[in-house]
Amino acid sequence: MRLVVSLIGGVLMVALGSSSAQALATYVYRGDNFDTIEDDDPPAGSYDTSMRVTVSITLPTELAADLVLESVTDQIVAATIHDGRRSFTDVLATFSTDASGAIVEWQVGTPWIPSPQLGGGVFTRHRFDPPPGTAATSDSGSIWLDPYSADSARIVDSPGTWALIPEPATALLFGLGLLGLAAQRAGPR
Repeated sequence: MRLVVSLIGGVLMVALGSSSAQALATYVYRGDNFDTIEDDDPPAGSYDTSMRVTVSITLPTELAADLVLESVTDQIVAATIHDGRRSFTDVLATFSTDASGAIVEWQVGTPWIPSPQLGGGVFTRHRFDPPPGTAATSDSGSIWLDPYSADSARIVDSPGTWALIPEPATALLFGLGLLGLAAQRAGPR
């Protein structure tokens, strides 16, 4: 039985391992909780300080190393941005990465949604050299009914974190390989 598990794990690692180079890459952002809330009535509902911006972006491959504010909007396979009240799947994304491909700068958000519909948007930004008059780091969500009535929430100068989520098949292969090694090591008793 142990030999069978070892062989299955090894075969799967070889057979499927080559496809992981072309696997999808999902990046997840978790912002810090909002610390500034503006609440008008209307619109109905409220932001609160337990809410934050979260983002999930799936790309065809992992981000390359040493990107400098490169747009990946056209490469997005799937995306969601959420501000605690609303979720959107139409996302614009620009990233800078370090030598290892880790995200170090970003601008991610929804295209601006105009009033009189329930307008506004969700945005997260962390820039080393921000545009004049803007914070280097800010997460925000807003809902506008007209130019005079809006709810908004934000946090500035407190960047959240990005994580690359391991592809499930790779994790499964790694687990099967470990299981096979453990079975081989245990041997007959």
